[in-house]
Amino acid sequence: MTRGKWIDYDEALSTHGVFFARDPTALDVWWNTRDEKLWLYDDSVASRLTYFARLEKLMLRQVEVIG
Repeated sequence: MTRGKWIDYDEALSTHGVFFARDPTALDVWWNTRDEKLWLYDDSVASRLTYFARLEKLMLRQVEVIG
């Protein structure tokens, strides 16, 4: 989240994107997968109530930073 400036996510992908070695849709952490994108939450109250549980599952995955 920024203050006063919108982020172009397509532009930020090359430096801030997360790439998965395996199919990320198989992970049971996503709130919504609309538009072929994976979302941890949306603006609904229901998604925010379970956000941290889903984030924790995702953060506990073994990752390798490529850079």
